[in-house]
Amino acid sequence: MLVRHTKLPGAKKGGFLLSEAVLALFVTVLTILILQQITILSHKVMNLESYSNIQTHIVKDRLEELFDGKELASLDNRLKISGTNKDGTQFQASLRLSNGILNESINGGFEPIISNVKKFEPKRIRNSLLLTITLKNGTETEMFFSHVKFET
Repeated sequence: MLVRHTKLPGAKKGGFLLSEAVLALFVTVLTILILQQITILSHKVMNLESYSNIQTHIVKDRLEELFDGKELASLDNRLKISGTNKDGTQFQASLRLSNGILNESINGGFEPIISNVKKFEPKRIRNSLLLTITLKNGTETEMFFSHVKFET
């Protein structure tokens, strides 16, 4: 005859205690919330990065158009550009940083090119121009323009 003892003194029952189940549920929920916040943050970073890339390309295209066929007169914090337009009229322009905005000034008027700029540094490297633009958030962009004409 086989005798089974189900209640031995000091023996544990199988299964989870309520506190163990609540703790496991808490850890699971906490992990899911952390992963959700990481996903949201990564989407924000990707959107900011794509915005920054688009902004940089637009500024570079605008500056390439501005430098095309023109001569650069000075390379200080105010970059002076002169030349003739396609219709033969004289052209005077400058790039300068004012109140955190990089402005393009053409024949007296001005147009903002990029905002939130902390520092703007043009630099001549042989027959090329290197523009370094540092934004207030710390992002630094270097734009390289080759075959730029400089006044002698």
